[in-house]
Amino acid sequence: MPNIVAGSGTDSLNFLAGWTIPATINLNTTLGFEVINGPPGLNNTLVGNNLNNTWTITAVNAGTLENTDYPFPTVFTFSNFPNITGGSANDTFDFTPGFTVTSINGSTGSNTLLAPNLVNTWNITDNNIGNVASISFVNITDLTGGTSDDTFVFANQKGVSGRVDGGIPATTNTLDYSLFSPAATVVMLTPISGTASNLGNGYINIGNITGNIDSGVVITSAVRQKSNFYFTNLQLLFTELYTIFPH
Repeated sequence: MPNIVAGSGTDSLNFLAGWTIPATINLNTTLGFEVINGPPGLNNTLVGNNLNNTWTITAVNAGTLENTDYPFPTVFTFSNFPNITGGSANDTFDFTPGFTVTSINGSTGSNTLLAPNLVNTWNITDNNIGNVASISFVNITDLTGGTSDDTFVFANQKGVSGRVDGGIPATTNTLDYSLFSPAATVVMLTPISGTASNLGNGYINIGNITGNIDSGVVITSAVRQKSNFYFTNLQLLFTELYTIFPH
């Protein structure tokens, strides 16, 4: 779409009924609107400002976008956008339980995805790429779980360039390296945090680690604390663990 600049006051951008072409709205060129409603029923995309943004999904394909740097407005309300894309700075994406979008593209910067407070399985299928709660994501560097069980399943030799935060309580959250071959390496710094293969800034709030029974998992620890370690199809519990080597 061409550049559109709204006037003063509260402004809304709406599409007329019968619009048939999916819309892409870029907030770097569409300026001054407090409310943006995409054409209903289409595969629309909303692109955020090139600023530090917080996206909150409050309904299906709808929510708010907030930043503190933009002169006007600082909070946008949007609807009918199954696809959302961050700007060139840092973007955080948060969800009200039960409401999602189809896809999230963090774009450049350090971008964080916060999962709903549900039982979640995160599938990291490539570096900074994956899916959770029926949402596909790309260019997401940091993953944060909710208040229920979060399991992070990594494809072979894949991960994220930032950090995995399982959320609280840590005891129910799992790093699953069962698809790794050769073995993943985990270095425990505390009972619930440390560094791990293909995690640029490590992990926190993780109480369980799963490896592969064939390739194994190498785990070293500087703490004498109870933590849970599993192999696929075989459970092992250690209270004073320093290294597990693959068979």
